[in-house]
Amino acid sequence: MANKIPDRKTPITIQQFLSALAHAWVNLFETPANKNQLLVLAAQSALETGRWHYAHNYNLGNVKSNEGDGRDYTFFACNEILDPAVAAAYQAKSTPERPAKVTGQTNGKSEIWFYPEHPGCRFRAYAVLDAAGGVDEEASLYAGMVDYLGLLYTRFNSAWPAVLAGDPVAFVKALKARGYFTAPLEPYVNSVQSLFNEFSKVAFDYDSLPVLSDHQKAQVSNFVTLTLQESIRDSLAEDLKKRDDS
Repeated sequence: MANKIPDRKTPITIQQFLSALAHAWVNLFETPANKNQLLVLAAQSALETGRWHYAHNYNLGNVKSNEGDGRDYTFFACNEILDPAVAAAYQAKSTPERPAKVTGQTNGKSEIWFYPEHPGCRFRAYAVLDAAGGVDEEASLYAGMVDYLGLLYTRFNSAWPAVLAGDPVAFVKALKARGYFTAPLEPYVNSVQSLFNEFSKVAFDYDSLPVLSDHQKAQVSNFVTLTLQESIRDSLAEDLKKRDDS
C-alpha cells in the first residue's frame, strides 16, 4: 500500500548517482552499462533536480505519482508550461486545499504553479527503512534509481534506443515527444548536452559496482520486481494495441 511521506531534500553527488545507476542497471538488465549510457541519464536527471541539490525523497527524475501506482508519494510545489486553455482550466478547478495558479505567459504558453496538495505536484518518493526502523539513505537512493531507470525503460521506451546509443540529444527529443516534460525543447536539449560533456570528465570507476548489504538487496529487489512486472504488462498492452490496429 502506498503511503504519503514527508517531503525532504535528498541531495547527492555525481559519483553517488553514477554508482547507484550502475548497480540499478545490472539489477534490471543483468549486464553492465557503458560510460555514455550512464552519462546520458546522469545529465537528464541532473537537469531535472538542479544537479541533485533539489532532489526530493530520492526521486531522481521528478517523476509524478498517480493513484494506484504502488509507490509512496509526497507533495512539493512545481511549475509546468502548458497551453493557456489547459492552464486556465487547472486554475479554475483549483481549491484552497489543492491550489494552482497561472503566473505568466511566454511565447504563447502559460506557466502554472501547483501547490500541495494538488495532484499536479504529487511525486513518487522513496524511504526504505533499515532494520532499526530508520531511513536507510543508501537503499532509498538505490530504490529511487531502480524506479527512475525502470520508468524510462517501460513508459518512455521510445527514448530507450537513445540511452543505449549514448545520445543525449536524441534522448531528450524522444522524452519531449512522449510528454516527459513541458519546458521548451531547445534550452532543455542544450542543458542536457552541456551536462553530458561536463560529466564525461568526472573521475569514476565505471568497471566497479557498489556493494549492498543483504538487507539493502532485499529492499531494492521489491522495486526491481515491480519494474519488471510493469515492463511485462506494458509489452502485453503494446502487443494487444498492435493487433487491434492491424
